[in-house]
Amino acid sequence: MQAFIIFTGNNDNYIEISGLQDAISGLFFNAATVVVHVRELDGSDAPEPSGFTWPATLDYVSGSNGIYRVTLDKAIVWVTGTRYIATVTMVESGADGEWIIDLLAKTRSS
Repeated sequence: MQAFIIFTGNNDNYIEISGLQDAISGLFFNAATVVVHVRELDGSDAPEPSGFTWPATLDYVSGSNGIYRVTLDKAIVWVTGTRYIATVTMVESGADGEWIIDLLAKTRSS
């Protein structure tokens, strides 16, 4: 599985889920509760800077069709070369979903 890249050091990162949509009705989920919980491969929480705890809430992008985004502050100390697992969950009007995303921390080179 290809990992999504998160950058270490003085870099904010973001996680975005786009096009949340009911597969049967085709309607977009624009009022869902969407959260992400990032963990180490051993199941422990990923680094948490002072004042921050997992899970983090993704905000609906106003005017979009089912796009949700959260900024992960540069204060989170990702360890270069480390893989993390992000679990994203959503709930709206009785519908729910879950996605598992493989993350890899890298140093930005360009």
